[in-house]
Amino acid sequence: MLGLLDELILLPGLVWPTLRMITPTLRTTLEAEATQIAAHPTSRIGAVVVVLVWLGGAVALVWWWFA
Repeated sequence: MLGLLDELILLPGLVWPTLRMITPTLRTTLEAEATQIAAHPTSRIGAVVVVLVWLGGAVALVWWWFA
């Protein structure tokens, strides 16, 4: 419980000053780039690797469970 509470207090307390240090022009540019990247992911290979890792973990768990 304490771990969650410190994150609830510390993270906004650290993000807010960080955002204030970024100039408005740079912030607008970065927000536009982030929106563009979030609109369409670029790495299908990365998605395939993640799915294969999860499937491998599931197979290993089933193997271990029934072996």
